[in-house]
Amino acid sequence: MKTFAIILCLSFLLAACGPSPEQQAAMTATAMTATAAAWTPTPTATNTPTPTPTLTPTVTPTPTLTPTATNTPTPTRDPNRYYAVDGSFSMMTPAGFETHDYGLKYLGLVGPKAGKGNVNLIFAGETNDISAIEYASALLEVFKAVDPNMTLISNESMTTPGGVEYIRMAVEYTASGVLVQQILYIFQLGDTKYSIIYTRPSDAGVEYDAIVDEAVNTFQFDK
Repeated sequence: MKTFAIILCLSFLLAACGPSPEQQAAMTATAMTATAAAWTPTPTATNTPTPTPTLTPTVTPTPTLTPTATNTPTPTRDPNRYYAVDGSFSMMTPAGFETHDYGLKYLGLVGPKAGKGNVNLIFAGETNDISAIEYASALLEVFKAVDPNMTLISNESMTTPGGVEYIRMAVEYTASGVLVQQILYIFQLGDTKYSIIYTRPSDAGVEYDAIVDEAVNTFQFDK
């Protein structure tokens, strides 16, 4: 949980400092096709009968064609989706957000200005042998370590329209004298928990909550 605590603090700092992100180049894939050659057999000539014995026509063997291998096209990625660098998951990018490299395993998403900073999304993955519910409870202890007066706003079990279950947990706490709100979306695949951490100042950016919720509901595992 130590690593996760650092990520939570980083999320807060990003919301408070308002970084200037650089737009990452969009990834595209090129589909390749192959064409098979056609072969037309040449008819065999027929000998004209004469008083001499009839010759038996020689049968010309038909050559066997070797099939041409066809390359499987690489699916073109949706430019409106966020894809994890390890191919583990993807989701629609919330309107107004752009990818930004925060030096973590996964690229983050920085959103519009809100209060004295920017709203943002940070992605994290952690493997352990506890359930997603137990993991969410453990994260609450991390929040309490940051601020003993932390408030749990909501903690719900939800399912995306695509059938992927997740936990949505919203908290509010003070760090460095600034009150922030964070919503954690926790997904589980096997023993790995994938968390999306949405951070904004508590007094600004509430209009982006529904936008982020809508984007998270498009989350899917890609492997």
